Amino acid sequence: MITLLLSGFLMQGIDFWTESAYRVNYVNLDVVVLDKRGEPVRDLTQDDFAVKDGRTQVYPNLFRRLDLDDPKAAPKRAVTIIMELDAVSPAEAGQMFQQLQQFLESRPETLPFQCDLVSLSGGSLTGGYAESRSRALTVLAAFRESWFRQNKDRGRFAGSKSATPAGATTARRRTYSLLGPAPNNLRTLERALQAASSATYNRSTFINGTLNAFMEEMRQRSNNIVNRLDNLAQAKADEAGLKTFIFLSNGFALTAPASAYAIANRVGSFSSGRGVRKAGDANYRPEGRGFDGQRPNMPAYSIHRFDHNFERLFNLAVRNRITFHAVNLSRDPTGDFEREMGIPLNEISVKSGGIYAAGDQPAKYIEDALEKSRYIYLLGYRAPSAKPGRYHKIKVKCRERKTELLHRDGYYGSY
Repeated sequence: MITLLLSGFLMQGIDFWTESAYRVNYVNLDVVVLDKRGEPVRDLTQDDFAVKDGRTQVYPNLFRRLDLDDPKAAPKRAVTIIMELDAVSPAEAGQMFQQLQQFLESRPETLPFQCDLVSLSGGSLTGGYAESRSRALTVLAAFRESWFRQNKDRGRFAGSKSATPAGATTARRRTYSLLGPAPNNLRTLERALQAASSATYNRSTFINGTLNAFMEEMRQRSNNIVNRLDNLAQAKADEAGLKTFIFLSNGFALTAPASAYAIANRVGSFSSGRGVRKAGDANYRPEGRGFDGQRPNMPAYSIHRFDHNFERLFNLAVRNRITFHAVNLSRDPTGDFEREMGIPLNEISVKSGGIYAAGDQPAKYIEDALEKSRYIYLLGYRAPSAKPGRYHKIKVKCRERKTELLHRDGYYGSY
């Protein structure tokens, strides 16, 4: 939605604070206080908290204690489990489905919370909040079967090591063509780049085309994810109740991934078996240069930034009392590309007062997030006036020592 070349879209992203849907006039601040063992602290009073909104010391006119595990609490805690599976591998998807099933099976038949299972690309699977375990399990099983049926060929990319890009053997054909869909992760990108590097002529053209197809895929994917999360957060516009969003994804990029450039430059400098590192050889290419002795050029359209679109979610989190807990489903979250893709997941969790986790145990991470946030202190105050668009950093201090506080990080001022 935002590119450096489309100024109209850029302005649309920047001035979101003029729209009433994102305007924050009153701050409902949900604060979790944990002791050194990670257990909720339950005996604090309003006088135990000091809150600053930007540079302004604020004095909450609302204070409540909320025990979300209390069976008498009405309404029940609202938990939305969001599955974003557009770029996961079958193995990652299988692990996630198994873990979600394990998590639900460990709950009683009458769930202690309202559960909405959501496919980010397809909407609510349960048709709203479900309160029975069997209902949630039935819906999850049906979605799992449907997903694997529709994605049975996922991972089979025609641009494999042994493939050659269409037109690569004809010098006059300089347009890039993929034999399959655009690569959507670093593994498929590397295979596609290696296929492009097998071209007899114009290798740089094919390598650049592959990289730009990947960047365009990243741009569209990021745009879709941010907008769908935005729509989902706006749909939960009840300001009275606390909403817990658990976002399961292998991440997305707010900017063009640097690791993709790095791998393209590496493949472009020395292809598999064709690169010659010794000066004086006929096929010698200087480090960092492409196949035709030219440094690969990266067109500007491949650069994208979604910072302002992403920032709208922070205002929605404050306005609609949403806490995001994100789980990175990548099987190798420590890789360069995986770390880049995980940054937005970590940011949206921390800035909304939630918890970020990465690894292959979503059930454990979901359980941990719900367990730590089961006791809430609600502090409410009117948002102080400030310049529109200025970020209001929220700082909370607790008189109780040796405690960890989880709360929303801030929001953007509006007219």
